[in-house]
Amino acid sequence: MQQAAVDLASHVDAMFSPIDNTVATGMVSLAQIARDAGVPYYVGADSMVETGGFATVGINYENLGRETAKMTIEILNGKSPADIPVKVFKDNLNVYINEDVLNDLKENGKVKVDIPEDLQGQENLIMVQSEE
Repeated sequence: MQQAAVDLASHVDAMFSPIDNTVATGMVSLAQIARDAGVPYYVGADSMVETGGFATVGINYENLGRETAKMTIEILNGKSPADIPVKVFKDNLNVYINEDVLNDLKENGKVKVDIPEDLQGQENLIMVQSEE
């Protein structure tokens, strides 16, 4: 997987990995390969941004917890799970950006990435640092 990433990184403008256990296991190495190549590495989960991916869009886990609690209460009050509609989170999503990777992409000059001022400081824009 790492050799494929090395080969790929020198021929693409960006990389993407969905949520996948195999990718998650090698995430730190894959992220470093993309970073060394100056390629933004978009990922499928906020935890992957924390381990070196550049950015993702995802749900607000507090809202997920609230909705899960509401469904649990309905079930405990006797409602059949089959009668509870599936909840799809498509609004109020969070944008997670790894600030360390963002700074590297800006410094190497291969990619121009700026966060628009009107987005800076919004609660759904989450800037994270890479885990050490």
